[in-house]
Amino acid sequence: MKRVHIIIIGAALLISAATGGWMASQRADDDLFELKKNFEIFGALYQEIVINYVDDVRPGPFMTAGVDAMMSRLDPYSIYYDQAVNVDMDLLRRGPLGDVGINIGMRNGQITVLSPEAETSAYIQGVKTGDVIRSVSGVDTAEMTVQDVVGLLRGDSGSTVTITVERQGEPRILKFTLQRTISRTENILYSGYLDDDPKAGIGYVRLSVFGSRSAREIRRALRAMERSDGLKAIILDLRDNPGGILNEAIETVALFVPKGTLVVSTRGRIDGITQNYATQEDPFFENIPVVVLVNGISASASEIVAAALQDLDRGVILGETTFGKGLVQVMRQLPHNTSMKLTIGHYYTPSGRDIQSKKISSDVVQISTPEIDTYRTASGREVRSGVGIEPDIRVSLEKEGELEGAIKRSGAFFQFAGDYATSRGDIPSDSLFLDDDEIFSEFQTWLGETGFRYESRAEVLLDSLKSRLTGSGYQNAIEQLETVRGLTIEGKRQDLNRYRDRIITQLRKGIFARYLTEAQQIRRALDRDPVVARARELARSPDSIKSILGS
Repeated sequence: MKRVHIIIIGAALLISAATGGWMASQRADDDLFELKKNFEIFGALYQEIVINYVDDVRPGPFMTAGVDAMMSRLDPYSIYYDQAVNVDMDLLRRGPLGDVGINIGMRNGQITVLSPEAETSAYIQGVKTGDVIRSVSGVDTAEMTVQDVVGLLRGDSGSTVTITVERQGEPRILKFTLQRTISRTENILYSGYLDDDPKAGIGYVRLSVFGSRSAREIRRALRAMERSDGLKAIILDLRDNPGGILNEAIETVALFVPKGTLVVSTRGRIDGITQNYATQEDPFFENIPVVVLVNGISASASEIVAAALQDLDRGVILGETTFGKGLVQVMRQLPHNTSMKLTIGHYYTPSGRDIQSKKISSDVVQISTPEIDTYRTASGREVRSGVGIEPDIRVSLEKEGELEGAIKRSGAFFQFAGDYATSRGDIPSDSLFLDDDEIFSEFQTWLGETGFRYESRAEVLLDSLKSRLTGSGYQNAIEQLETVRGLTIEGKRQDLNRYRDRIITQLRKGIFARYLTEAQQIRRALDRDPVVARARELARSPDSIKSILGS
């Protein structure tokens, strides 16, 4: 314990010396005084507890708990990484580590293949969605977490790893020897013409993330369509895209606007953070109408692209209001192989809007959340700040009901798709046709046979109320509650038909995952996507786009 005492005092002296030297060169204002004072209080408190508390206190975890508490008072995107996390991050950065090309998750308490990635060793050798991984390199996975298994599957590129899987409908355990390769996150999930007739010229690109080379990949995909059958309109789908590299967002906007156009600016309270970012290249598709699809998960770089094209009246934004993450962040290296991701500024659109949504509050930190003010685009259209990016045309999907959520959580969609595929066997992708009425009816029967049950929020509330009334002499009220409960249960039975379309969508998604690549699944889903349908309708009418943009 004496050694801990010496270390803490030594650290406190170093902090005081560093702070003193720093203060000598700065103006002695209230903030600096408070900083030094609270350093001293914190150090003294920490030392007193670690040395004199009645029970043994582990200095490292105790300090981490304090740091975590401090970080929790900031915005949710400022994060402290301790030494253990940094080691993991270092391993990820060192590379080249390969993997076998399967996405896994926990289903019913078992490590399960969610999807094999196209053209990888797992995909080529026949690992299928729904396969339960029983062992990796001879090590039983029964007590492992998903992260544990991922760690075993990864290794040097070119090396092999053996897995055993249990497959629904297959009596024996299957064994695969898979080769690890360097995987590259696919920026573009799908690109191609929307209509069966390419001559219609409506190009579609779905971007999953703004990763390295994403702008170049978008350009290549659109240029290929332009050279093939022409390009009359572009639909850029940024739904569920959480963002990525700032420069890729800027280069994406550069595909559609003149060279030298302001795309985004950053502002903060430290020197050097205030910067303007403009396009550096001549555009490739300056005169082709653009429709951008967004939803509540579209964030960060996705919002920068959507906001710039909206402010510049270069594209119509369609869908739902975006997430509203407009914070500038940097990684700071800290002592003893620790680090932190720190928010140091905000992103602003060409019109001056703050992208950040007014969601963050704190009673400790004066967090600069934006006011909800009105700004104007290049042509004078009104747009709002502080709410994320609001679409020009709102197309909202029906929200998930209790029944659908309960079915998802139980894994029933996933299990039904497995039973469906097992009963049909292999079906070539070009022969895969699903009849909605047939699969819905089959699913209803399957739910009954498997004994699916769920308790609605209304039932939980009624049971709670009944328990409070029981023994209080309100028998008549209890009887009326039972009547209401009976109506609630009947309403649950009707929910299956009430949410029929959404449930069919989930069934088709699950079944397609058993037979099709990710790109093929997306292409099939586009034909039934109401947001894409509205975008296609708009793309076919350049005059409508001009009218919306005020040009």
